[in-house]
Amino acid sequence: MTSARELNQRQIDIEADELKRMPEEEKEELVLIYQSKGLEEPQARALADRLIANKDTALDTLVREELGLDPEELGGSAWTAAFSSFAYSR
Repeated sequence: MTSARELNQRQIDIEADELKRMPEEEKEELVLIYQSKGLEEPQARALADRLIANKDTALDTLVREELGLDPEELGGSAWTAAFSSFAYSR
């Protein structure tokens, strides 16, 4: 049986891959997320632009906002593995 940690890690890996292959689509997801939280479209787009400019920050934000995962709850090795995997695949 797959543990929750492994499932979460798989979701993070998928998100990292999507960010690498489709950064504009991921940015649009951030825009929609922040609009759903009450920001007007121009402010949501400006925030998404700033976040997506740094791939590590973008991945961290997408994992938190889209997947609802907190890196602190995953433990160091899973989160480090995600960033290492993402950085290695660039």
